[in-house]
Amino acid sequence: MTNLNHLAASRQDNAAITKLYDRLELPPSLCALQSILKGIPSDAIATCKPIRRAIRAKTAYAMTGDGKSQFWARQNPNDPAWDPSFPKAFKLGDSPRSATVWFADEIEAWLESRAEVSSRHASVASNSSCRKKRSMTTACGDPEVAS
Repeated sequence: MTNLNHLAASRQDNAAITKLYDRLELPPSLCALQSILKGIPSDAIATCKPIRRAIRAKTAYAMTGDGKSQFWARQNPNDPAWDPSFPKAFKLGDSPRSATVWFADEIEAWLESRAEVSSRHASVASNSSCRKKRSMTTACGDPEVAS
């Protein structure tokens, strides 16, 4: 078969598949879902709140990449490693023994903010080190020699 024959055969297959899909009927459950979704205004769907996921300490410090000690130190105002921008934990129940959790999206947002700050500091540091290097070299790139 030549390349043109392959191309023609593939086009015929695509047309046959399209015809087959047109003939298929959706199961009743999908039809019901489709009619429900058509009845919901599109602006109402956009305003739905996403489900927030609460995570326990082990998952939270795994997300941050911290060890246990560093993770808890970030939250202790008496510790030098305290970070006031770190998301606040909350208890799931009224008991002092109830689980302490964080919202995963808040930790992700905190990580993104730390990455932003880190990249800004890195660019400032690289610019200042370039200035130092430039001041030590001449226009030709040779080190300055005191005369």
